[in-house]
Amino acid sequence: MTCLPFGLARAPQVFASLTNWVASLLRERGMRVVVYLDDFCLVNQDPSVLEDQGKQVVLLLKELGWIINFPKSSLCPSPALQFLGIMWDPHQDLKWLPQNKQQVLGKVILALLHSKVWELKTARSLLGHLSFASFVIPFGRLHSRRIQRKAICLRPLQQVPIHSSVLSELDWWLGSLGLGSSIFQI
Repeated sequence: MTCLPFGLARAPQVFASLTNWVASLLRERGMRVVVYLDDFCLVNQDPSVLEDQGKQVVLLLKELGWIINFPKSSLCPSPALQFLGIMWDPHQDLKWLPQNKQQVLGKVILALLHSKVWELKTARSLLGHLSFASFVIPFGRLHSRRIQRKAICLRPLQQVPIHSSVLSELDWWLGSLGLGSSIFQI
């Protein structure tokens, strides 16, 4: 699908309704599926059943006129996969940041540690990355709070020295990028 012709305000809601309808069709056929916007993840303990279900989903989506981006799709069953920008391994009960996201965030942090100055736009970008990463990195939210508190005081286009407490938290983040957390938290 390349366009949504019913107005910008309603387009996301209509698209979400459409994908939720497709997901309900798949669930009626006995498939376990997780959907976020246009990303679908099928789950089954039997790899051969999962492979067959994947073929059924591709066939259904093609019949509905959807264009599938095969290079971005993973149609071979795997115990671990990347979904929504996160690595998932239910067999080991782990989720973590993929290597490329660790590298991007690591470069952002290193640049700030090196320059020791920041401004509002930089802080917002950093906090966006940290917010995403804190979903998988244990205690990530806790180690973002001081950064958030100091970022509130920043003004647009005004470079100021980074407070020592923020530098300390950035050091913590740099050392924690490779950590993961449990998928099935009790």
